[in-house]
Amino acid sequence: LKALAGEGEIRVALVADANVVQRTEGLGSKIGRYFQTHGIRLLASPVVLAGGEKTKADGFQSVIKVANALLDAGVGVRDLVLAVGGGTVLDVASYAATQVRGGLRVVRIPTTLAAMLDAAFAEVALVDGQEVKDAFRLPAKPAAVAIDPTFLKTVLDGVWRGGFAEAVRLAAVSDSALMKR
Repeated sequence: LKALAGEGEIRVALVADANVVQRTEGLGSKIGRYFQTHGIRLLASPVVLAGGEKTKADGFQSVIKVANALLDAGVGVRDLVLAVGGGTVLDVASYAATQVRGGLRVVRIPTTLAAMLDAAFAEVALVDGQEVKDAFRLPAKPAAVAIDPTFLKTVLDGVWRGGFAEAVRLAAVSDSALMKR
């Protein structure tokens, strides 16, 4: 974060996945201690979004919620947005951050296997349209990606299986020789 923030105070806004907040014991306290130890200033209360595809398909309500929270927090162009969660939350936070103040830098912290393999590194942010998955997309290359595998302990079984399927899909697309075996 220091390398991204440059000189001066490190100021961040935090967007988090409700599933991660609920399933990670003491997450808020741990983040608070880390910020205090490293001189990072949290600009406002974290924005907590429901995880899952419904959040990307809510008629931009979650995007607007994040964008308004960023504006209310007084974010500036040098500030960072930390997005902690599954792919949906990473997409929504990145989409909103791209629209605020000409684009804010986002550090993605994926918490599901699928997000660790794909969404965290995507150079676009995707939001669903009416009955059209990923209908709206904006360029949104992450400023950084931080992966903490301990988050995988919080993932529900169905989400875990989906992430494993994503790993198999990526292997098949990336390595045709692997699939011939």
